[in-house]
Amino acid sequence: MLYDRKLAILDAIIETYIESAEPVGSKMLAHKYSLSLSSATIRNVMAELEDLGFVYQPFTSAGRVPTEKGYRFYVNNLLDRYDVALREQMAIKKKLYAMQRFERALEAATKTLAERTNCAAIAAYGEDVFYSGLSNIFRQPDFMRSPLQALRVAEIFDNLFSLVHELPTSKDITIFIGGENPIGKEANCSFVFSRFATPNHAGGLIGVIGLTRMPYEKTVSLVNLISDYLEEF
Repeated sequence: MLYDRKLAILDAIIETYIESAEPVGSKMLAHKYSLSLSSATIRNVMAELEDLGFVYQPFTSAGRVPTEKGYRFYVNNLLDRYDVALREQMAIKKKLYAMQRFERALEAATKTLAERTNCAAIAAYGEDVFYSGLSNIFRQPDFMRSPLQALRVAEIFDNLFSLVHELPTSKDITIFIGGENPIGKEANCSFVFSRFATPNHAGGLIGVIGLTRMPYEKTVSLVNLISDYLEEF
């Protein structure tokens, strides 16, 4: 297990990079967070995190960027539960339950997830696959630095049907990060999804696809919430 100081700095690097999409420097962390550490000490810890493979330096004199290994450690060990506000919960539930047909509710669920996570959302039910919010991904500044990534992301959506049928059947929420994805291993994307079963309909899944710097806390909580609502249909 990492020391508390390393944990705090890794957490701060990832949270800052998710928000900014820019390499994170020691001065930024010292200014933004109450770490009670000097910039020099933070730099030393960042170098140690790099040695451990949790972050990397994209070019000399730049700050650090999380690696897939860093994101995985963050998701497994540092993720706090995001509390979806009661008002937001009620708004989502009302929107879904207003739909007369289950398929329409799934479409509404994907649009809601896409809007509230600023990622793309997908839902699958029987042979139907819905998605929404692809433009949210392509608006991200990351594609200015790597145009080829757009093609790799597009390939995921070209093969959504195959992706859905290659996913684990576990009911527990599942998080694939980067190269862990069954399809699109080089697209620098993560996929958070949950399966659901309803009393009156066949089972399905609901999830979010976004860049690896997606807002994991919010995404996991919203996917869990909407999956639970769909099970009540």
